[in-house]
This record gives sequence, structure tokens and C-alpha cells, in this order.
Amino acid sequence: MKAIIISAPVNWGKTSLLKHLLFELERKGIGVGGFICEKEMLKDSRLYFASIVNSREKFFLVEVLSGYLRYCPKNFLEIEKKVLNQIYKPIIIIDEIGPLEALKKGHASLLKKIIKRYKGILIISCRSSFSPQLSLLFKNAIVLYKPSIKKLIKSICLK
Repeated sequence: MKAIIISAPVNWGKTSLLKHLLFELERKGIGVGGFICEKEMLKDSRLYFASIVNSREKFFLVEVLSGYLRYCPKNFLEIEKKVLNQIYKPIIIIDEIGPLEALKKGHASLLKKIIKRYKGILIISCRSSFSPQLSLLFKNAIVLYKPSIKKLIKSICLK
């Protein structure tokens, strides 16, 4: 497996970059699996949802309200099943690995299973402060700090 970690500060545009990459990969006819996370603001809280790539399925993941975190373990497990069913695809995108995974929650179980089973290209986004910890999970991971779309495509070895 080839692991590429996209590292950037919070609100830098990691999800937008991954959406652009997804568009480019689909345009080239390359199969992609995984999920993209979206943030929605509601008064005093931030809500995070995951959308399965090439699907209309969207799952609530986390709510952050006044520093308190509420998350839905059942939906993380559902996403894990969906992504593992896409493990045959040449590229898997996992958008936003972070604090929950550091606590061995959230997508931690999915990451372990992908490390054991996946043979393709895994692209993961995370905030800058988490990339050193995440890169320890993957041997020879390529860590890209605030990459351009051209640099990201080049690191995947696509023309």
C-alpha cells in the first residue's frame, strides 16, 4: 500500500482539495472509494458528516458544542463497512483523521483494517498537529503539507 497524508491547518481546504482530486480521478476513469467529510455550522455547534464517495449516502459523525464532543459510533461502523466493501478500488480517500482516532475511537478500527488488507493508494487528510502521529501508522508514508492539486496528483503518479 502507498499512503499519502495531506496535512494542513484546520480550515485550510483539505476537503476542497480532495473533492478536486476526486473530480480529476473520475475524469480519468480511475476507481475511487472512501469518504469525504463536510462541516456544517449550526448556531453554537459544528456538525460533521461523512459522504461515501460515488454514493448519495451521508452519515452524521460528530457534533462539537461549546468544547464538548458528541459522536455516533454506530455511523462510524457503518462507514467502515462501506469503505471496506470498496477495498478493491485502486484509490481510497479518507477525509479527516483526527482527535477521535488518537483516542482509538472514530475511524481507528477502519485504519487498522486498511493497513492489514489494502494494496492500493490510500489518501488521508488530517490537521497539521496530527500528521506526525498518523505517519507513524504507515511505513514510508508520503506527507504533503498544504499541497497543490498538481503536487498531489504527481505524488499519486498520475499524469
